Amino acid sequence: MVCSDNCAAALAREAKAMDLVLQKSLQNTRASAFYFFLCAALTAAGGVAAKSYLPSPFLIWFCAGCTAVFTASGLWYLWIARKPK
Repeated sequence: MVCSDNCAAALAREAKAMDLVLQKSLQNTRASAFYFFLCAALTAAGGVAAKSYLPSPFLIWFCAGCTAVFTASGLWYLWIARKPK
């Protein structure tokens, strides 16, 4: 219930703007998840290359740790993106 047609139109515009902001936020969250998964894949490939070319235990474990953190971050962002509103 609103006081006038102008108020009803303003509320409709506000609701539309809020939906647009929420959609963009969801899109950014999914893009961040993709970015983290891409970083995890690249870091894992770097770890495999480090094992093959530079048998440095520190570098291998560092790459493995980074891969785990990037994967967990990607999964967290996906979980946020799929959370019911």
